Amino acid sequence: MHPAETRDLLVELLRDKPVPAAMSPKDASFYLGVGVNSIYEMIAAGELEARKLGARTLVVTASIRDRLAALPKAKLTTKRRPLKQSASA
Repeated sequence: MHPAETRDLLVELLRDKPVPAAMSPKDASFYLGVGVNSIYEMIAAGELEARKLGARTLVVTASIRDRLAALPKAKLTTKRRPLKQSASA
């Protein structure tokens, strides 16, 4: 299954589910759209709050929302950069 199809399926499955109080770094990476290593870097930098449950690391969901709220708003333009042509074209 293509990653985009997997993501669409997960979004559909989670649509009506309550949001957990904490989630795995892998799940947090899905919600933020970054890699798992970036999640661990954000935890180390204090940008995300994490807790340990035995050997498991859990990311506090509220800290994910706080991180998103702290990011600057995107400034999008209507202009698009031209696509680069491949060397074979």
